[in-house]
Amino acid sequence: MTLLQHFLLFVSLFVLSSSELIIDVQPNVLSAEITAQLVINCSITNNQVQHLDVIRSLTLSRYNETLKEFLDLITLEAKTFNLSQLVQLHHAQISFGNLYISLTLHNPTQFDAKVYRCKVEGDKTNAANSSIVAKKEVEYRTNMTALIEEIRRLKIVEQNDQCTLENKDLTASHQRTKLHFVGSSKVIKELIEPLTLTCSLQDLDRNSTVQFMYILHVPPVSCREIISTHNRVIVKLISGLKVMCETKTDGGGWIIFQRRINGSVDFYRGWKEYRDGFGDYNIGEFYLGNENIFSLTSTEQYDLRIDLEFNNTKYFAQYENFKVLSETEKYKLQIRNYSGNAGDSLSHHNNLFFTTFDTDNDLDSRDNCARSSSGAWWYTGCHYSNLNGRWGSTSHQGMNWFHLTRNSNSVSFTEMKIREREQNYFH
Repeated sequence: MTLLQHFLLFVSLFVLSSSELIIDVQPNVLSAEITAQLVINCSITNNQVQHLDVIRSLTLSRYNETLKEFLDLITLEAKTFNLSQLVQLHHAQISFGNLYISLTLHNPTQFDAKVYRCKVEGDKTNAANSSIVAKKEVEYRTNMTALIEEIRRLKIVEQNDQCTLENKDLTASHQRTKLHFVGSSKVIKELIEPLTLTCSLQDLDRNSTVQFMYILHVPPVSCREIISTHNRVIVKLISGLKVMCETKTDGGGWIIFQRRINGSVDFYRGWKEYRDGFGDYNIGEFYLGNENIFSLTSTEQYDLRIDLEFNNTKYFAQYENFKVLSETEKYKLQIRNYSGNAGDSLSHHNNLFFTTFDTDNDLDSRDNCARSSSGAWWYTGCHYSNLNGRWGSTSHQGMNWFHLTRNSNSVSFTEMKIREREQNYFH
């Protein structure tokens, strides 16, 4: 290859003497049920990129509020045009070419409203590695009217053209019609009208007509679908499970399975109650039940977040791939990859079985740790954490989180909650 050919190849692949790194997002404001798609573009245009002469890669990332850092989504190698997708993206399209990446997210939600970053990495003229970044924030705004927010979960079901009026005392003929709004907006026409159904039932004996108007809906599949001005709301999922959703922390979408705020509910209970769940959502203290936790975590990958309060200071611990196995496997705990500021007092209990005062599955052959610790947990012999322990105790029987309380004090608030992992719910 001639010197000229070397030079031309070098220029075509690497030199950015007259280029600029650009990130563009369309739109930059998302609205639930209205925004059809979110498009993020990273590209090099024909303006100057300072301090970079040789480009090696182009990466699209987005900010994770929990980890307080950007997580890479897609990387494009400039020399080979090899694209690496680092996060599993559902309902998304990716296109790329010579120094550009385009990501389209269909039907984006509140969880897609983040700060996105494009980063180009390469070399300076002195052969030193360097990088340049450009960022854009995508905001989320709730719809203007309470009506639109209320119907965001409404969906058309297969039976939306069937009247379900039943009255054994009436001889009837049925008529089905859709409800139409005169002069209605695009939002009304697209979101409300398809979900309405007016059913007429004519009473042939009494020469009268009875009419009903329905708005059909399907309950939410997950707390990720819940958007509310309240921090916590109680909903019934499509599975029939009644849960408390936490809607604010790190974007919300959490299912709370254990919560203690004032000691009003006794947590020193046996295997059956921990299996089935107990407590009161209205009081604010409860345990969802190991069988329910198993059912949830057996179908998706979940993150676990534990919010704690000790000495009037808030802390949290978060773990990836949280799972509780079945009752035949003694509700074995599985977690990995701690992050947070509370200290890791749960990994010590990883891969251990659940123990209550009437069902001993711990590793202490001499004693039942649930009895000696006045709780129920995934005990070793016995614990680094004991969040189902005795409320307010200043001993090892209390609501211990060793990295905060040691075994001589109790936290004053605990909330254990789970959420489907982001890559599994990425729209």
